[in-house]
Amino acid sequence: MKKTAFLFLIATVFFANYSIAQSKTKTTPTPAPKAKTTVVKKTSVATPVVKKEVEEKKEEKGCCKMSKCKKEMGKMIELTVDQKKLMKDIKKEVKSKLQELKKDQSITLKEYNDRKTAIITEAKAKRESVLTGEQKEKIATFKKEHQKKKEEEFENRINKMKTSLGLSEQQVDEIKKIHQKNKEKVESIKNNSQLNDFEKKSQIQELRKQSQEMRIKVLTEEQKNKLEDIKKKKMHTEGSKMKGNEEKIEKIN
Repeated sequence: MKKTAFLFLIATVFFANYSIAQSKTKTTPTPAPKAKTTVVKKTSVATPVVKKEVEEKKEEKGCCKMSKCKKEMGKMIELTVDQKKLMKDIKKEVKSKLQELKKDQSITLKEYNDRKTAIITEAKAKRESVLTGEQKEKIATFKKEHQKKKEEEFENRINKMKTSLGLSEQQVDEIKKIHQKNKEKVESIKNNSQLNDFEKKSQIQELRKQSQEMRIKVLTEEQKNKLEDIKKKKMHTEGSKMKGNEEKIEKIN
């Protein structure tokens, strides 16, 4: 009797443990399979945004060059303390007049540009009156040297185009003639006293656009395709540099 009771107790404990193990097996959730992550590779295509940034960078670069030229000119003419004070006063006066002009909402755009040009022209005459004869000669020499450098840069660009695009001597001569005519027309616009600064700038921009189109017409179809490839590569390189610089700045910040 005791033996039977003992066996019954063992069997009860066994089945109880078995039931608990089964319930744990049922309630324990199986881990969900990990979703495969798809890595999308970035392509090196120059987007319109990058193109715009590159164009803005070019404009900014042009402004920096102009500012650098002014600084170099300022160092070369060696203004006295009194001259520097007079120049600052003229600059302050111009700034004040332009601010007042912007506030005037009763005038047309052309009237605004005409008056703005008049203010700047007047200031230019005042600045020149501050300079000595020797300083004016130095400025004239500096401008000639600067123009000479620009012509040398043009010659270097033509030589690079000749090599990269395989230009013939006839094509080089045609491009040089277009450049010379464009240069003469630009000077004519600059010296036209009937135009305000805004009108001069607009006409010069249009003239340069036409000149660019004329230079493209000199090229063969194969050369045009080569030129487009070079532009795309350059745009991509400049865009990558800009992106790299932005990433460096973000890391620093």
